[in-house]
Amino acid sequence: MKAEIPGESVHAHNVISERADQSARFGLRLSLPADDTFAEILGAAWKKERWYRSEAERDRAIHELRKQHPYYRQGDRPTLEIVKINRSV
Repeated sequence: MKAEIPGESVHAHNVISERADQSARFGLRLSLPADDTFAEILGAAWKKERWYRSEAERDRAIHELRKQHPYYRQGDRPTLEIVKINRSV
């Protein structure tokens, strides 16, 4: 079953239903390089923000996002552009 999110069509089991915790100050802005072929699917302006309660949690997330996914072909690497961001509380 697909859930409709403004501007997106995703499977409901892949959607985090909770809003970002406003006390989470350490974030990541994820986007795709302009020449990434996946941008043809998601659109050149695709970006997401994820928020974490600690810098250590954010750093672990960066490590996970950059490592080779078990279902990638040997040698394939994620091409996400990852930028650390912070917000004041």
